[in-house]
Amino acid sequence: MLIHRLVEYAERPGSDLPPPYYRPKQVHWVLVVDERGESGRFVDRRPAKGSKDQPLTVNAPYAYRSGKTPPPYLLVDTAQYVLARPKSDLSDGRSSTKAQEEAIRRNGEYVALVRAWADSAPEEPLAQAMRRFVDAGGLRSLPVPEEVAHGDNVAVMIAGQWLHDLPSARRAWAEVVRDRKGGAREICLVCGDEGDLLATIPESIKSGAIPTSGPGKDAQLISINTAAQGRGGVLQLANTPVCERCGSRAMAALNSLLADPDRRRRDSESVTVWWTREPVEDDPLGALDDPTPETVGRLLDSLQHRPDPIAAEEVDTNAY
Repeated sequence: MLIHRLVEYAERPGSDLPPPYYRPKQVHWVLVVDERGESGRFVDRRPAKGSKDQPLTVNAPYAYRSGKTPPPYLLVDTAQYVLARPKSDLSDGRSSTKAQEEAIRRNGEYVALVRAWADSAPEEPLAQAMRRFVDAGGLRSLPVPEEVAHGDNVAVMIAGQWLHDLPSARRAWAEVVRDRKGGAREICLVCGDEGDLLATIPESIKSGAIPTSGPGKDAQLISINTAAQGRGGVLQLANTPVCERCGSRAMAALNSLLADPDRRRRDSESVTVWWTREPVEDDPLGALDDPTPETVGRLLDSLQHRPDPIAAEEVDTNAY
């Protein structure tokens, strides 16, 4: 029921949600490639220290990844993937041979993903320009500013266009996520239609969205990764059939609600989110913190529109 309601919210007209398997990310560096795919340069988009400028945030490809060899994201990823920038894992700030090899491995997978996208979009000139750039070794040969850290996010732009925003890139990324996270084709428990079911939920609840006394980490809405958690010892979503469309839309809606101060209420180690089936004028939870006579009056008057006999009898107007 919860996932069903989240999907309904995501499909409400006017909902400003990211594309499937995209989420807002901060971009620290922009790699600007020329239209021929022959050269590139970096643009620093990090806010200056002490400034009040907001960081550049874009909707970028995302899917939950973990393990010792996490796979790349399409086009927007950390410098470790995009530029083979190794992690500084030695006490003197240098990178070990192991860290350098891992950065090269991740960059190789990133390049392979870019090539796969370009292969799927032969009529897209910007995709082919990026293909020429990576085939010529541009990501490894381009001088990288010293300030670029291995964890900085890098996005790619050609002719003023974010490559990850191209329709062909969105389609290609959705297909990649389906291949990584997909399961059998059966009836979805949420929408009731036959579709490609998810083996795991591709998108997680963003780190920091749920208050915690310890370090914040991404969290899964549904997590069944040990035999003791699953019915009959079955892991993942085998007993919770959710199609990829419903899974992606539900998580996009939930993350949007968690990021909206008017749709959440945070406590020390928990958060409550709420929404209505239809748009409403008032903010019921916000009214608890900042009530006004007008808001309280509208709430009381609302009982007369669709009166509930029990609720109406219990209202003591002298208490307001």
